[in-house]
Amino acid sequence: MLSLIDISPPIRPGIQNWPGDTPYSSRKLTTFAAGDGLDLGTIETSVHVGAHTDAPMHYHPDGVDVARVPLEAYYGPCQVVDVEAERGARFGWDDLVQEPTAPRILCKTGTFPDP
Repeated sequence: MLSLIDISPPIRPGIQNWPGDTPYSSRKLTTFAAGDGLDLGTIETSVHVGAHTDAPMHYHPDGVDVARVPLEAYYGPCQVVDVEAERGARFGWDDLVQEPTAPRILCKTGTFPDP
């Protein structure tokens, strides 16, 4: 049986974003409370808010758009790997606490200022 684990943090006003990127905001356009026929709203934010995957084109000049990455790349056996890195620092393979053994890994870094 397949078990899915959602690691997404709640998207909320004040959630941290990449410096200079679009911060999260939302507003209601119509509401039942105001007598409108439906509840409708809009949000604006960076695609880099919260838990996400980066399209290969984001970090490699020859990378493809995320729409061309097969969905199967994002589900299946996975391992959470602890990372020892300074807060706000980039990390690499040498910073992994244990050797990855699964075909997919989630890196638990604790490095982002607002986890």
